[in-house]
Amino acid sequence: MRRTQACVLSLVAGSAFLLPGCVGSWQQAKFQRDIETVFRLPAGDGIHVRTRNGAVEMTEVVRDDVLVRASVRATTQERADAVRVVGVSADGALQISAVWPDARKGSEGVSFVIEAPGGRPVDIGTGNGRVTVAGFAGGVKADSSNGQIDISGHDGPLDLHTSNGKIIVTDATGAVDAETSNGSVTVQLTDGASGPVHIDTSNGSIGVIVGPGFAGTVHTDTSNGSIRVHNEAGAGQVEMVRDAKTEKVVRVRGGETESTLDTSNGSVDVTVRD
Repeated sequence: MRRTQACVLSLVAGSAFLLPGCVGSWQQAKFQRDIETVFRLPAGDGIHVRTRNGAVEMTEVVRDDVLVRASVRATTQERADAVRVVGVSADGALQISAVWPDARKGSEGVSFVIEAPGGRPVDIGTGNGRVTVAGFAGGVKADSSNGQIDISGHDGPLDLHTSNGKIIVTDATGAVDAETSNGSVTVQLTDGASGPVHIDTSNGSIGVIVGPGFAGTVHTDTSNGSIRVHNEAGAGQVEMVRDAKTEKVVRVRGGETESTLDTSNGSVDVTVRD
């Protein structure tokens, strides 16, 4: 018997209880609405985005304002139609969020796709969803309770946290701080980037690629996995200070900055390029 039939029959029979799964199916956020809006962004202001349940994608483009496309998912069409997307200037930033007609139900959410001018910091928080940022400058702070984080081509420090998902960073120019409870972390610095890089994952592999601008000591640690150091910079550029099975300390180009790469369950790969 199909679930929908079982739910109906339980009501016809006058049962005092609902069969498992009936309430959940009625509360699914299957009603959708798309919203497109534009906000003015004063020169130099940062951009903050908040959503309790949804992905956030931000891309740097050449424009004077901020284009926001929001995808709403709600339990009824009336609730979806009542959601508003707001942009408020406060504390030196444009703060973008969705306002529900009343308390958001568990399965409901709003995802954002945002196009904005570059040269400004970004701060993103989502309770459940992927975070993607391409471009911008001045720093990225991203926090997701359950979702992958992808950052590319950002000019500034990165502070990235997710409880369950991968973290992927490419062409980073500044310091990187990345933490996930369950997922791999890969970080690629630009040739001129000096770091440092701090990575912590409880369950996942770590891969870091640094270029000729990087100089410092890298501490690597894993409870269960291999550690490999790939020296593509030539003799004298990489010195193995400590070489144990689950812990290695490497000094790159004699620098004094300190980087840490820690995982409880996974391999660690460090590549030093010329």
